Amino acid sequence: MKDTIVFRIDVDDEKSYAMLANFIYKREHHMGLSQEEMGHVTYKYYIGNSYRKLKRWARRISLDKTTYQSVNQPVNIKNITDKYEIIYCVRVNKDSDIVEFYNLFLIKHYYAELKILILFEECDRANYHKISQFLYRITSHDKDFYDSCFFVSCGEEQRAQINNIKLSRSFIPLQIVDQDNLVRLFGNSREVLSEKYLHRILNNREEKEDLGEKGDLVEGGIKLLKDIRKQLSAIPEEQAIQIFREMDIFAFNLLCYVISVKQKEAFDSLLLERYAFQMRQYSMAIRQLAENIVFHSKTGFGVIAVRVHKQNSSYMKQKYHVSGKGKERIFLEVIVSDFCGNNLSGNIAKNFVSNLEKEDDKKVFSGLKPSSFFDYEKERGEADAQCHLVKALPYWLLFRQGYCNVCLCLIFLLKGDLSVFMQHKKTDCHLSEKKVYLILRIRLHDTENLPLT
Repeated sequence: MKDTIVFRIDVDDEKSYAMLANFIYKREHHMGLSQEEMGHVTYKYYIGNSYRKLKRWARRISLDKTTYQSVNQPVNIKNITDKYEIIYCVRVNKDSDIVEFYNLFLIKHYYAELKILILFEECDRANYHKISQFLYRITSHDKDFYDSCFFVSCGEEQRAQINNIKLSRSFIPLQIVDQDNLVRLFGNSREVLSEKYLHRILNNREEKEDLGEKGDLVEGGIKLLKDIRKQLSAIPEEQAIQIFREMDIFAFNLLCYVISVKQKEAFDSLLLERYAFQMRQYSMAIRQLAENIVFHSKTGFGVIAVRVHKQNSSYMKQKYHVSGKGKERIFLEVIVSDFCGNNLSGNIAKNFVSNLEKEDDKKVFSGLKPSSFFDYEKERGEADAQCHLVKALPYWLLFRQGYCNVCLCLIFLLKGDLSVFMQHKKTDCHLSEKKVYLILRIRLHDTENLPLT
């Protein structure tokens, strides 16, 4: 029986997740670590203890939390031998922003062969249900992640809720991006939603129906559609059904979530058409980013997280400095992210070129850099070849996220969405008359240093 070393890493924000990934990567590759890199890490030796089940480790680590020590000599971590079994216990702060939990899944998925335990300590019932809702698509399909994730309250451990989930109106459950799910997530909704089924939903006739292999993807949208049908009562039923069936699955879900936030607003045909058109455009942009993860990143794997905000929310003011003044507007915050473990070899530009089939094309793109995917030229007519990543969007703005040279924050808006947008954190946003805005945060972890200005 091996002795065990448990590293407990506290996470609560974007920077701490970057430090978590950095620590695991360097420790596994026996690289040197500085004291600064160990700021969120404590450890404990367990001599002669090697529990098979992670649940027993979760209980033991939680009980021993006051006995963990800081790492005084981080340089020695690279010398740890195979004599010890290593467990990484990620302790999530109870005040963490829920959308940041996508980092947990990406890191756990990438290091699937390692023992990584996730602890939500001091988690009350409200947070337990909220986190379970956000991680529902993951925990219900990824047994390894489900078995590694524990909620601890009053000395008792429990797994994430996966049955009888009540989906939130404010966010869509975290979605996986891989080659299989890309086709499913952005497939045509008419492949799932029959006219007969939508007719029953709009007429409040609760009858279960097998929606096929893609049915789980519209589950949240369908539940919300049942709640918002009164808002659509002025629209001829055949017309509403036609609009829903002309959308892709992702756009349909976006539309249902946005309408559900506008609870007091009745929709006529024209307004529904406008919202549906806008959601289709947003979905198209998000799909292109998802395709770049699948076809041009090293892992071909990532996630999409979606959250809906009202303009007057404190989060919008603090995070994006959006003024609460003026007409009420809705913001869709979308995170598209991959994770490759490190950015020391290869990047999205090199992968893009290597995947080109024609040698002539490879010569044309031989000088491509990661920054080429993000360069903006004034008065751009059609998106040029090097702007492959955002070729469907005529206008976009970029500013540095601040803590890590491989984490970007991009804000995508369709032409005409903005009159003026902030170029500096102290500048307020002055928005045009659009009803719904898309805030798209992109984390391309397999890029190398991007020269941003």
